[in-house]
Formats: sequence, C-alpha cells, structure tokens
Amino acid sequence: MPVLHVFKFILRGDTPQSEADRVCSGFLELQTRCKKDNKPYISSMKGGRQISDAKSKTPSLQYVFVCEFKSEQDLEDPTHRAYASTLKPHAAEIQGMEFGVGKF
Repeated sequence: MPVLHVFKFILRGDTPQSEADRVCSGFLELQTRCKKDNKPYISSMKGGRQISDAKSKTPSLQYVFVCEFKSEQDLEDPTHRAYASTLKPHAAEIQGMEFGVGKF
C-alpha cells in the first residue's frame, strides 16, 4: 500500500537564501537518490514554499513536501532518514507525518 509522507518546516531566520535553496533542492533530489535494488522507491515528490501565509492569522510553516513511498518499509531506508541531518542545523521547527492512502 502506498504511504504518503508530509514534511513541513521553518528555517531559522539567519539561514541564507542560498542555503534554503540547497536544502530544498536536496530534498527533491531524494526521489532519484533513494533506491532499493537499484530502483527508486519514492513514487512522487512535490514541494514548495508556503504562499498563503499573508492571508493567515496564525503563523505557519514555511516549506512543505509531500512524498509518496511505495511501502511503509521504504520510510526506514537510511538514505531518506540521513537527509534530516542536512536540514536540522537550519531548522527552527520540523513536523512530519505519514499515512496510508485510503487507510482510516
């Protein structure tokens, strides 16, 4: 069963834009870098910067990524998990959750 991973974060205010671009580009590159048996296991990945914050009355997270994994076991792959170490030094807040598609 496919699993969706939603990942949201705020970068610290002192993070240069060039580093924000590197972190976000690297996240998107996981779709081709994460492989099992030499085949990618992330079916799709989309992400971007929050655009509705100006309309919101409550602060929100700046960036969001939605990744579709082929299975729940693929979430535990070390390539995917290791990417967090790239983000953590720049993050003020991180939130993530996974859910099975259509599983209630």
